[in-house]
Amino acid sequence: MKIKIRHYVQGEAFPEIIQRVSDIKEILDEEEESFSRTLDRGERLFDTYLQKAKQANAEVLPGADVWRLYDTYGFPVDLTRLMAEENGLGVDEQEFIKEQEKAKALSRSARASGSNGQEVVALDMHDLAKIEKEKIVSITDDSFKYRMFSINKSI
Repeated sequence: MKIKIRHYVQGEAFPEIIQRVSDIKEILDEEEESFSRTLDRGERLFDTYLQKAKQANAEVLPGADVWRLYDTYGFPVDLTRLMAEENGLGVDEQEFIKEQEKAKALSRSARASGSNGQEVVALDMHDLAKIEKEKIVSITDDSFKYRMFSINKSI
């Protein structure tokens, strides 16, 4: 994939972008290759799970397998659902949610046990999305970061 970086958009604020275009392209190429490997590995594992489900005459892929593809191998859940549908199967959504909750609970307990008895608040991307959607906390105004002005410090 050829990438054309429009450095003039951010180049004024971040001149290092203009100076490091080849480095940025290299990083993007590496990320693309890595994601491609993730997809290839995930497709192979999906095929294994698909064959197991078909041999068992199942109508759905087990949620645990779908969660494992996502959590362990980084394979996108929406792609798993689409591929299952294309093969005439659904996804056991209840089991998937159960596995997801188990992983969250395990992660929370691991963080809490390493906190020297202090309470630790850990938010994953789902928690953050809920906070944003339900406007539980007001959004930080960081517009000052994008303004061009001088800061004069008086001592």
